Amino acid sequence: MNHSQCLEKSKLKLVNGLNGPNKEVECTTGKISYDLKESCTVKGRDVTDIYPFIFYDSTIEPLTNAADYVLKSAK
Repeated sequence: MNHSQCLEKSKLKLVNGLNGPNKEVECTTGKISYDLKESCTVKGRDVTDIYPFIFYDSTIEPLTNAADYVLKSAK
């Protein structure tokens, strides 16, 4: 199963939900998308505490392009 197939079957599940201070990461420039190739840049104020991901077989991948950007640019 690949990322696209898993995305079709998945539903976004949040451990604590989007209540209170919890906020999903968003694009500062670009539009949030399930297509990881879609352009997205995440800067300081948009780096938050919820990063959607897909877990399948023994693989963990970002679910959105914003989560992917933060994962790949984290130092």
